Amino acid sequence: MLKVSLKKPINWAAILLLLIFWGRLVNTAATKSITYDEIKHSVVQNPPLVNAIIGAPVALVFEPNFPYPIQLVSNWLKVSKAFMWDINNNGLQMIWAGRLGIMLLSVLLGALIYRWAGQLFQSAQAGLLALLLFTFDPNILAHSFLATTDIGLAFFLTLAGFLVWRYWLDPGRTSRFLYLSAGIAVGMALAAKFSGLIILPVLILIAGYRWFTELVHSGRWLKPVSSRSALSSLFRALAEVVGWLLIAGLVFLMIYRFDFEILGMDFTWQRDHQLNGHSAYFFGELGHEGWPLYFPTAFVIKTPIPVLLLMLFGALLFVLRRKLDWERLLPLVITVGIFLAGIFSRVNIGYRYLLPALPLLYVVVAQLGQPDYLRSRFAQAGVVAALVLTLFLSMWTHPHYLAYFNELAGGPDNGWKILADSNIDWGQDLQAVSEYLDQKDITLPNISWFGTATLEAYGIQGATIPVKESTMNDSFYPDRPSPGTYIISVTQLLGVYLDEPKRFHWFQEREPQDKVGYSMFIYDVPADGQPVGLALSGIGIAMIELEDFDRAFNSNDIRPRWYDARTSFVWPGGQSEVVWAAVGDDHWPEHPALMQMYPSAGESIRGQGEDRLDYYLFEISESPVFSRLSQTSGDNTRFYYDSDWLPEAPLPSEKWNTTLQPLSEVALFGDTLELLGYQLLSPGSLKPGDVLEMLSYWRVHRSPEGQLKAFVHILDENGELIAQNDKLDVRMKGLMVGDELAQLHTLNLPTELPAGAYYLQIGLYSEETLERLQIPIGESYKAEKLILEQVMIKSD
Repeated sequence: MLKVSLKKPINWAAILLLLIFWGRLVNTAATKSITYDEIKHSVVQNPPLVNAIIGAPVALVFEPNFPYPIQLVSNWLKVSKAFMWDINNNGLQMIWAGRLGIMLLSVLLGALIYRWAGQLFQSAQAGLLALLLFTFDPNILAHSFLATTDIGLAFFLTLAGFLVWRYWLDPGRTSRFLYLSAGIAVGMALAAKFSGLIILPVLILIAGYRWFTELVHSGRWLKPVSSRSALSSLFRALAEVVGWLLIAGLVFLMIYRFDFEILGMDFTWQRDHQLNGHSAYFFGELGHEGWPLYFPTAFVIKTPIPVLLLMLFGALLFVLRRKLDWERLLPLVITVGIFLAGIFSRVNIGYRYLLPALPLLYVVVAQLGQPDYLRSRFAQAGVVAALVLTLFLSMWTHPHYLAYFNELAGGPDNGWKILADSNIDWGQDLQAVSEYLDQKDITLPNISWFGTATLEAYGIQGATIPVKESTMNDSFYPDRPSPGTYIISVTQLLGVYLDEPKRFHWFQEREPQDKVGYSMFIYDVPADGQPVGLALSGIGIAMIELEDFDRAFNSNDIRPRWYDARTSFVWPGGQSEVVWAAVGDDHWPEHPALMQMYPSAGESIRGQGEDRLDYYLFEISESPVFSRLSQTSGDNTRFYYDSDWLPEAPLPSEKWNTTLQPLSEVALFGDTLELLGYQLLSPGSLKPGDVLEMLSYWRVHRSPEGQLKAFVHILDENGELIAQNDKLDVRMKGLMVGDELAQLHTLNLPTELPAGAYYLQIGLYSEETLERLQIPIGESYKAEKLILEQVMIKSD
């Protein structure tokens, strides 16, 4: 039995490899941003063992707040995002702490491989070969620094296999501790990830094979008198496995703290996940059901070619030399089980599902490191050359291990054409994007990335391209993207998880101007026409047919605004040479005053877009606001304020005629919207129970930062509120300086209203904070509302 001694130089070489491995992991962890699944595993997921290892340093160091009862959580992704970025303010630090646990497990896994391979082949050189392949494998490096469960499963599955192997080498009374340890390790493999179940049929198969080979070698199967002894040994072998299963089951339940409700939830989720499949991409095809060739292909194109050659050479020698004893078959059978599970799985989302097989494969390949095992100098030179090339490829890939593809796939630059998701793009390059934007001095890019980290966490100021938003509110036109810098990650580019998989097909057909870390593609889209201001109501820009889009706008520089045409109007002429409005058929205004905002002559298009939605397109070269104001009677551009009117108290009736003063300044609310005027649409005399209708007209002085509402009040002579209407059915987002708006206000007068003089008041407030916007008057005073005019109510 091989013993590890620090007196031997080769063991110091193993320690050096592990130290280099650790250093590369730490450096990569500091370079790569949070990947998609890490926030879920840092909070909690299923099964709990590896997630607990990830979460333990997070809980100990930061003591984060987690206010949700676990039993009530149905959307772990949503909860994890809130936990990392809203409830707590140190998500990056917490993920870093969670990564430490996995990096430690990775180093322990390397040491375990060194030990197992060395003991299996009675050669420290064999152990060193296995360790070298492990520590320089780009796929191992890609996941050994991430706070996810794949390396954790690899460790506990390898540990279980090793301890079972050690016990079976000498299953005597002195090995009771090993037997118990093996059972515990099997339970931990089950609690690491549900795919750890693969260890159970492997134990049964190897136990049966071990019993059969011993029976054949002993010759007892040829002697009838020994049949009872053979059956007895079979029962003992099965009893050992059953004992392990009982111990493993107990350990598994202990790790779950015997919480059968949580266990049931986890099992149901995993079962449904496997039955329903998962969105995936394979050789240009999107699907949910999985492909039998997915994992074999992933293995062939993401494993370094020299490593593949070593595996093939080792397998060939393994078969030719017929050393099919159970000791060598155990790691190989576990590997085969992992591959078979992948082939029949409907969840095809990454090479990482094969990750637990790699340490075991390297244990098998380690036979090539035995002294005098390779008799040919040519074979020896070939193995050395393969190892040197493996080291070179591994160092060349640093730190982009996740995106590694070998030359069969065209390298990391072309791997995205075959596989996506965690094979190349898992959100790991967001930090590199931040650095790229700083270096290139790019501001406000359009970004779509496959990740759960926020742009703000990495100091990125950009516009997120909507991928899940309602089509009505979508500002992105897939066939004619607006000018600007676009940063799109591979998984998003291919549409793997998008509601509209072809959303970025325009970009797929073009070469990116640059790439960041192989997963983030950079596109510079120039303007191909004049700026077009487009007001949208009851229709999203993406719902306009391409033929109508090109005919009307003749440009990709579209600057959309949103409004409800049934109660409001927007003239989006600010900073635009061409102005259009698009109105869905069911949003066409019924009020004559709003209908008159649209031209009766000139360019107009009636189209039919997505979901057979009818729409109208109108070119509105000139704003109709001032023409509407000039057509009305009365002084509708003159406003009044009261310097004695405090917001907290009504104005005494005796002060109405003495304190109201005409506003000489521009009626500019909060330095954002300017009140241009108003138009009373109701008859000159009103009666109790009537409806007062009014249009207010506004101009954008500065783009508002949040949604605003206009309030229109009718006050009696004591300043008491009689009727009100709070509305501004124009979306503030997207408004530009110079845009002009109109809003229809409808106020229902009480049925029992005394005849007399009443006053019409208007103002603006923030929908989020309810704070009123102020109008600066002179040097020291600010008004919060304006008096428009006196309204006379006559008795019935």
